[in-house]
Amino acid sequence: MRSTKKKPVYKVVKKDRTSIGLSNRSPFCLKYIKSFEVKKVDGTLGIFCFKRKKDAVEFSDMFIDEYKIIRVFPFGKPSFPKKISPAYNSKWINGFYKYFQVDLDYCPNWLVGSLWRIPPKGTVCYPNVLVID
Repeated sequence: MRSTKKKPVYKVVKKDRTSIGLSNRSPFCLKYIKSFEVKKVDGTLGIFCFKRKKDAVEFSDMFIDEYKIIRVFPFGKPSFPKKISPAYNSKWINGFYKYFQVDLDYCPNWLVGSLWRIPPKGTVCYPNVLVID
């Protein structure tokens, strides 16, 4: 087990311990098993976490699916995204990353709103996490 000096953060997952809001067949859907390290999908912002449990609960309340909140130890440099995908399916996420490098100042307003949205309060992303719950 890797050691860390960082405090645990919170991750919202479905009851089967997979990424919330995604089909289990999606290439972006990861499995969070206790005592295992999980790496981000290459080319993405990272593992979507929350610094405070309160923020994770607020986020999870948006979903109809049953969920659980687990603690994870983060590894690597944290990132605080200013924008995230507007939807949780592979097609939308692929579109988000395809246009992520686009200078949004030059995009029409109708297109910008469909490409990204503001992340929930307390969002932090990491390259890797170690599942502790």
